[in-house]
Amino acid sequence: MADFPAARSRAIALDEQIVQAAAAVSPEYADLVSLAARQAMAGIEITLPPPADGSWNMSDVKAFMKDVGNTQRVNPTETIFAALPALMYLNASITGALLEPLLECQSSSGYTNSFAASDLGANYPTALGEFSSSPVFAVEDSGNMLILVWAHARSSGDGSLIGRYYTLLKEWADYLSTHALTLEQQSPADSREDSLGQTQTNITNLALKGIIAVRAMAEISRAKGEAEDALRYETTSKTLAQSWMNLTLSAGQLHWTYDESASYGLMYNLFPDKLLQLDLFPSTVYEAESASLSNHSTSLPPFGFPLSSDSSNTRSDWTLFSAAAAPDVATRDRLISTVHASASMNSTEGIFPNLYNVETGAGPGAGIYPNGYASPAQGALFSLLALNVPNKTVVIPPRMTPPRTVRKNTAAIVGGVMGTLGLMLLVAAATMFIRRRQRRRTIEHNMAAPQPYEAVPNMAQSSGEPSPSRKRSPPNPSQVTTAGDGLRGEVVRLRQDLEELRAIHEAPPVYE
Repeated sequence: MADFPAARSRAIALDEQIVQAAAAVSPEYADLVSLAARQAMAGIEITLPPPADGSWNMSDVKAFMKDVGNTQRVNPTETIFAALPALMYLNASITGALLEPLLECQSSSGYTNSFAASDLGANYPTALGEFSSSPVFAVEDSGNMLILVWAHARSSGDGSLIGRYYTLLKEWADYLSTHALTLEQQSPADSREDSLGQTQTNITNLALKGIIAVRAMAEISRAKGEAEDALRYETTSKTLAQSWMNLTLSAGQLHWTYDESASYGLMYNLFPDKLLQLDLFPSTVYEAESASLSNHSTSLPPFGFPLSSDSSNTRSDWTLFSAAAAPDVATRDRLISTVHASASMNSTEGIFPNLYNVETGAGPGAGIYPNGYASPAQGALFSLLALNVPNKTVVIPPRMTPPRTVRKNTAAIVGGVMGTLGLMLLVAAATMFIRRRQRRRTIEHNMAAPQPYEAVPNMAQSSGEPSPSRKRSPPNPSQVTTAGDGLRGEVVRLRQDLEELRAIHEAPPVYE
């Protein structure tokens, strides 16, 4: 409450920053980003573990995402992957908080798969950690996790996940090194959605993700100081990339599947190569994808490019990934316009779906799952803004605590939401408020009417720097007012008390 004016100013500044940056791309893009911001964040709960002894473990912050609009799955890797651009742009640390529960759970002795899991269970808000042994989404999920871990590290500078789970990440990279190129038993995230039905074998876009993830692992190894691993994964990724180009690139265009030269689609998985500046694929690959889309734009349906040549539906998140990866402005803007047309159509039954029909622009319909309504996957619409998020030096703590084993019956997520922390701060502030009032009354009783004093803000705290001391000297009795001070003075002192509490606890993120 005491911070409301500053919080409001920060909110307005952030809003203006987002709109201004998006409008520099196009007015239509600014519209889309304005809609996407809320959905990207609304599907996330930030938690602390419930206190056992009255104290809170401030170092154990986790985040949990619901697969809104599709299922009740907890922390689905493909939805976190889709939301990544918004998380990178708004607060990169949230990505790490979402990944931590997935990595921690899969580091336990009960997880025996050599590939990454799809989620933490199917019953949000309870994270049971029940995993399938089927490898049908193994390339998709393993690729998502490796790309997400490296994206989090380079955009936040926090290498703690790399230090803590390096062995697990290597296991997934080794799996992809063997399985990413040949995909007979693999399916992409889209095949989870019946209306898209991407169940063909050897989908080139899926192979892209696995190959790029191996290249991301090379950067993870390099950041960890494992030079031999870094060289091995980089060499493997380049070999796989060349084989992929030999299979899918011909006549200056890209094929959706290896063995169908007439097939085409949105190669949205080129985006992480560009986002992370891995430079694994040459410009000719990006140009070939643009050419493939341009050659089919004359018969383009009203609401955009279908996900692939054998589908009548598409997704706004994957379309904006493709727009961000486009090598030319014309292709980029054409893709943005198609999503804008769908978002602008008033006949849609649900909240801004990321899944819709390219002919009608409508989602599958109310009560039908999946429908993509209100999905946090719309964070993908920040893709073009995420391209400008600066790299940070990745710092890996020298001593990493071994991962804990997650119990099979984890408490309900909502029981530990961060709102409890706010309640703690208010209670502490109220206690200090009461003590100050009692002390002031004692002083007033023993002194004559004094002159008012002007509160000076703590500049070290307001600038985000730690205060030189957590203690503040009590006010000089000659500077304390009586009736003239009133509620305003109490609010000033309450604000100072809250500043002291911020010095004790970790400060909230500051938007730059």
